Amino acid sequence: MKLLALLFFLAALATACPPLFNDFYYLGNETHSTASLVRDLFKQQPQLGWSEIVTMTGKPLSTWPTGKIAYCFDQPKTRNNLESDLKEAWKVWHDKLGDASQANSHKLRWLEFAFWDKEWPYCFLERHSPSDPWVWNPIVPYSVAMIMEWETRLPNMAPSSVIGYIPQDWQRGNAEGRMGMRLNLHQAGDFHNHQHWIAALAHELGHIFGLYHEHQRPDRDHWVRFNCAALPGYDRAKEMVTREGNHDMKEVCSNGALAATYSFGAVKSFDTIPHLDPGSEHVGKDWWWFQHYADRDYDDQSIMHYDSDADYWRNDDELLRVRLAKWHKRGADFNPPTKFSKDDLEYCYVNFQPSQKDVDGIKKLYPWSG
Repeated sequence: MKLLALLFFLAALATACPPLFNDFYYLGNETHSTASLVRDLFKQQPQLGWSEIVTMTGKPLSTWPTGKIAYCFDQPKTRNNLESDLKEAWKVWHDKLGDASQANSHKLRWLEFAFWDKEWPYCFLERHSPSDPWVWNPIVPYSVAMIMEWETRLPNMAPSSVIGYIPQDWQRGNAEGRMGMRLNLHQAGDFHNHQHWIAALAHELGHIFGLYHEHQRPDRDHWVRFNCAALPGYDRAKEMVTREGNHDMKEVCSNGALAATYSFGAVKSFDTIPHLDPGSEHVGKDWWWFQHYADRDYDDQSIMHYDSDADYWRNDDELLRVRLAKWHKRGADFNPPTKFSKDDLEYCYVNFQPSQKDVDGIKKLYPWSG
């Protein structure tokens, strides 16, 4: 069992990736939990309903306008701790994509924002003591992605990235550091080795480029079995759900926002339902999040696909206990059986590199335009 576990990311990855509502504001912090922030949101906007909660879509989300994604580090310590790892993660993509060019059929570029020699080269102005306020560097435009390291590592929190580009006129669109990645160097210890850690960062870059989780496609269940009970926090959430009596675990496991109110944040990285952006009320029009995948089959080789893992293991039925397992007879027309054994399932292994379909997807999002 120990040898088998090494093939998978640790369970901490289940709480990584896009923050709830595709907004770092709802990621939680040292003073406010995600659960309390989401409960407050629903008190303010009860018309959203539990089945209508989302990240961002339509107008609230787009590809990066020119295909050039410039980033800055929030402070010197972040550069010192994470610059080399981030470069390795970009190399994972660049080795597959090549340079932006007509020959390679894409215009995607990932590079650090160019400061002049005498300018302070970070997202925030220089701080001379821990008590100094964080003041945004006025040289840095809105369209720059921020790489931020948490000062304090939050328990069970893995790297998190906003998907794509958020237009500045959208709700909280003008917030400083609205786009980019937040992480902590010590999170690397949650992964079996350095290669796993770099693959996780490359996965996060995929989100920044505009890619969502493959295993959150609406047709996922024809290809992969999702086992909510394998996620960290399930038992605690179940106790809360039973005690409060307002929902059942089937509802909670199918809706990441609802699950967040029970401090069960892992679900947001696995639900497959369409969602309505809470910012819709400010524009007088509903904006929904949908995954576009109609032109291709499910890709379990995608770097945006999670592996098999479980919050805890048991030797005799590991395949039945993992969070994701491929159906042996999977396919677009396959209907999952209600009764099955481990012989009907296969493990999902770590994908260390973008698949060919990932590469094709980037080229569709960022086609070469001269």
